[in-house]
Amino acid sequence: MQPITNGPIMAIMQATVAPEMQGRVFSLIQAGATAMTPIGLLIGGPVADRFGVQSWFLLPAAWAC
Repeated sequence: MQPITNGPIMAIMQATVAPEMQGRVFSLIQAGATAMTPIGLLIGGPVADRFGVQSWFLLPAAWAC
């Protein structure tokens, strides 16, 4: 999903953010995305323990339908 979503998001950001601010904006976006990794693991660990790892594959598939 990353190539599908990141391509358009970065194109929009490059078109709307002033060139002198792009480094700061892109750094902030990257920092936010990196911060989500431990948060996702904090949620994912207990859910996988409770419902099994398969739930992490079935949930997004059901959501996409």
